[in-house]
Amino acid sequence: QIGRLRRRIREADPRPENSRRRMAWLTQLCDYWPIEQLARLDADNIDSLLDAYVHEHDPQTVRIAGSIGSPAASSGVPSPGPPSPEPSGPGPSGSGPSSPPPAAGRLVLVGAGVGDPELLTVRALRALEAADIVLADKLIPEPVLGVVKCEVYTARKFPGAAAEAQDDLYRRALAELARGRTVVRLKQGDPFVYGRGGEEVLYFRRHGIEPEVVPGLSSAISGPGLCGIPVTHRGVADQVLVLSGANRNGDLPSVPEFVPTRTLVILMSVARLERIVELLRARQFPPTLPVAIVERAGCPDQRTVRASLATIVDVVARVGHNAPGLIVAGHAVN
Repeated sequence: QIGRLRRRIREADPRPENSRRRMAWLTQLCDYWPIEQLARLDADNIDSLLDAYVHEHDPQTVRIAGSIGSPAASSGVPSPGPPSPEPSGPGPSGSGPSSPPPAAGRLVLVGAGVGDPELLTVRALRALEAADIVLADKLIPEPVLGVVKCEVYTARKFPGAAAEAQDDLYRRALAELARGRTVVRLKQGDPFVYGRGGEEVLYFRRHGIEPEVVPGLSSAISGPGLCGIPVTHRGVADQVLVLSGANRNGDLPSVPEFVPTRTLVILMSVARLERIVELLRARQFPPTLPVAIVERAGCPDQRTVRASLATIVDVVARVGHNAPGLIVAGHAVN
């Protein structure tokens, strides 16, 4: 079925100069949809995906009707039930909603840091050792999960099912807490740096639970450092700007004008590298600006690809990319 989709995309966009875009879009689609769902693509699904490609929609944001409409069905993620009712009635101050009685268990929101378990914080390691169950994000590296001795439950967040997977994690956490268990919610990097950690804290507070928060090393700062790139360097870079290349609605980030002494770090962006480069050039970033792609920082196979803003797209097309990765742009790269 992917072969049929590839042919349709090539027919709709046959220009040789767009071959990298076609390959990157299909690669991202295959990275996020479960293989068993891709195998069941029908003609309507392929038409919808072709339309998404033509209109430059991120494949992570595409919702498919029909048999592939809920990838969670084949990935072990139950479909969500009705939303949890908001508690009502007067609160302690006499107005507003009151919280339900707190659960008997303990909830710890833990940042897994980068890929190396040796770089977990001492407090994170202790939380994992004390857990009765760990609810993990999809992309937590295997070496980090290897230190966990209890049950690990992972919700597979695929396009069209990310909200359902998140709801599934919430339900599982509440059920385990009600049993009096110690639950660790394990998130990549630092939970509060593009990790949805704040949303999760607010959700559990509405259910009378105050999570303990254990920060983790964020790849935005530690990732470049592990690959020999200081995000600040006296006389070269005196500020850092961290952006996400995969915003909530699939939009490109808002990038300010170029500042020579600023290091720009863009997370979750390598799949959209060509469009990111076009955006930076439109904001007057010079073509000679050093750029690096930092891949799988902290993992045994970490790699750094260096080039200039003018050449990075061609270099990555030649050497390939091993996700996850981030983009670093600025003179600190060199």
